[in-house]
Amino acid sequence: MIRMGNIMPLNGKQGQICVNYRKMNE
Repeated sequence: MIRMGNIMPLNGKQGQICVNYRKMNE
């Protein structure tokens, strides 16, 4: 599960995608 806008300690690619999505949003 990838929730956009939320910061969650995800492991593997999910965590990377979360960080990348946040950077693109900013």
